[in-house]
Amino acid sequence: REFRGGSGAWVRCGVVEHAVPGDHPDLRQTPAVYLSRGSSDPSSVAHITMTLGVLSADDNQDGVTGICPDSVVLVSAHSGIAADAINRVVPLLGAGDVLLLEEQIKDPAGYLPCECFRTNFDAVCRATAAGIVVVAAAGNGSRDVDPHILGESNAILVGSTHPSSDYGSRVDCVGEGYGVPSTSVD
Repeated sequence: REFRGGSGAWVRCGVVEHAVPGDHPDLRQTPAVYLSRGSSDPSSVAHITMTLGVLSADDNQDGVTGICPDSVVLVSAHSGIAADAINRVVPLLGAGDVLLLEEQIKDPAGYLPCECFRTNFDAVCRATAAGIVVVAAAGNGSRDVDPHILGESNAILVGSTHPSSDYGSRVDCVGEGYGVPSTSVD
């Protein structure tokens, strides 16, 4: 926030998740558009509520403040194929905007990044080709993702310090995987 635009005022953030957040006092001022409702599963609602807290919780001197509290957040939830939610939000984003994929896919051996499924990979490639910065979860499969990568999507693939995180040369960086202060539905 030390420089002009540092609070995200000039950035739109698309978020692909399985649900929309629960009611939380730190998520009331953030300009948010919910493009679809997705699941009402309590764990999915809790996850998106925590995700939006890290991303865009209000800068109101109470609770936590998100990384970019002044950005416009576009949540595209789904209960099926992530590509549908990606394709729904991408036309509303432009070059330099951010698309956060809080998604993973499951195969018989466990979880992988969502871009390891062809329709998701193609949707991610269209987004990055349009100049959208795509940041995607590596997945919680505790395994090397490299044999499953379909190609270079130009997304930033983020693993975590948690032991369940996927890993491999395709993972660009890691972040804290648990204990991150955020909003919650409790």
